[in-house]
Amino acid sequence: MKSLHLFWITLIMTLLCAGDATAQIVPMASINTTCGEHSFLNLYLNDPDNGVLHTLKDNCLKTHQFASLNSSNTMAVFVEWLQDQDHNPVPPINVRVYSLGTKTLTTIRTIEGSGVAYFDSQDRIVFIDEGILKRMDASGNNVEVLLAPNDSFRYSMLWISPGRQKIVAAESKWLSQNYYTDYYFRLVIMNADGTDPMVLTEPCRGDWDSLAWRPDLDGFLFYYHEFNGLGGEDHEAYPKYKAFEFSAGSVQINDLSNSDLGKEGNVLVYTQCGTLLSLTYQELYDAKTGSFLSDASSFFPSLSESLFSSFEGVGISFADPDGSNFRRFECGVITAAIDVKPGSDSNCVNLGSAGVIPVAVLSSNNFDATQIDPATVSLAGASIKLVAKSGRFLAHREDVNGDGLLDLVCQVLTEDFFLEPGESTALFEAETFNGIQVRGEDSVCIVPDK
Repeated sequence: MKSLHLFWITLIMTLLCAGDATAQIVPMASINTTCGEHSFLNLYLNDPDNGVLHTLKDNCLKTHQFASLNSSNTMAVFVEWLQDQDHNPVPPINVRVYSLGTKTLTTIRTIEGSGVAYFDSQDRIVFIDEGILKRMDASGNNVEVLLAPNDSFRYSMLWISPGRQKIVAAESKWLSQNYYTDYYFRLVIMNADGTDPMVLTEPCRGDWDSLAWRPDLDGFLFYYHEFNGLGGEDHEAYPKYKAFEFSAGSVQINDLSNSDLGKEGNVLVYTQCGTLLSLTYQELYDAKTGSFLSDASSFFPSLSESLFSSFEGVGISFADPDGSNFRRFECGVITAAIDVKPGSDSNCVNLGSAGVIPVAVLSSNNFDATQIDPATVSLAGASIKLVAKSGRFLAHREDVNGDGLLDLVCQVLTEDFFLEPGESTALFEAETFNGIQVRGEDSVCIVPDK
């Protein structure tokens, strides 16, 4: 019976990054706010190329997932159930399959315990029933056990990787009936057929919230809550964020809980550039350090008024409620402070000169300007001067403003400026080496050519 802050959006995004879609059909969701004090998910399959939106679920039943498509994009599966006021599932808990060809929805099986269901790479459905990982065909028949947990644990949740090669599962167990004092879980990773299971974490008093796979599939970010072990009014739950990275047969765990992203209810997904986007706070973070990079609200529609998704081959995407205006969130934009002609207050530019003008991109505690790729720099349409013999760009690192951080100083070709007399703002645009857009602006005065 979870009662954590932002519970609805936490569960909304629990499986958002478990990609299993092609670019033709996109599993999407919206927030159903017509169900009283609780918010639930509406589920859809969006075909933006053909302007078709399939509605799979628009009721007040609970689900932990987006619909999972089979490899031919002809069927989708999900699990739904009634939830009581304490967030406990009320039977029956139904595995539902939607046919895109006939536009029909069928209950193929009822299961014990809330959960999820995915199509695997063989187009069989992987699911949890009675705390055991199982698999069946799309008709609900030929059920087989993939893996039963050990040490009195039960499987309570699973996340299948993009490409459907790996499964991460949460195993849980009760030592008593008190959720906050005696409920434990741990993470296990295995092949999608249940072979080669490996325990990733020691048992922890707490419960899972969400998991986001990295675009390169070499790891994931796991968000959960750790309990202090006290009941009643003394109970506390602490948000934890840990990044798992797989390398050379080993697993490295980086605790980001004390970084900028370590806030309550911060549901995160990876962008195509490998940064982390907060769906809760609409912010962008460095995935390795958890440091704040930029505000993303200007690129972010209201989740209560939009369809949204994040799937392999599609990335983070949004659409209007009818499925139209489909668009992708690529990497986000960092707003940087720039200083045209550092040390000069007038910033006057003579467009008739054949020289260069310096522009400094200033670093901050949340942004390293030296990670900008000089080849991508544009100031009012002008690029950095290229040194002919060496072929390198005329740019260097320097602490321009004396704050102890190295800034990037670029020498931009004046004759390429695309500004007219009377214009007073020069727009700076660039990209970092890992593809994140950087923008800034500074005031200038244009000196006419005599």
